[in-house]
Amino acid sequence: MSVILYEDEKFLKIYQNLTIRGSELAHLWKYPKDWNKFNGMDYHFKTFLSELRRANTATWNRQYPDALVPLTTLDFHCVLPYPSTIQLVKSLQGLSYNLIDNDGNESNLCNCAKRLHELIYDLMSQIISNLPAYHSCDVW
Repeated sequence: MSVILYEDEKFLKIYQNLTIRGSELAHLWKYPKDWNKFNGMDYHFKTFLSELRRANTATWNRQYPDALVPLTTLDFHCVLPYPSTIQLVKSLQGLSYNLIDNDGNESNLCNCAKRLHELIYDLMSQIISNLPAYHSCDVW
């Protein structure tokens, strides 16, 4: 399995999209202190994205030891977010594929892999529930 070493811009775009959603995602972090205040989730989003980026770099370094990339701190400067939730989900899915090792197991390098999967599921549920076909469906 090949691993993609994602540019910092991908992580910053994800961060911007999470920040836009703000407290609506607080349930995935089990409603931390001050989650409902302005930028109350900012620290948690930054930590989450930094862990994902470190895991991506560590997976790359494990897969390609001759092309080692040093772990650095992510500089959270402003970039434009993804214009749609679908683009955000696709980006998150790409990151999640990188956290699977060659044996199909989730990487032990990232303790936020479970939260990543929960985030993808939550965003996909929002997309699906907004589809007209979903609202017209009467199956339960």
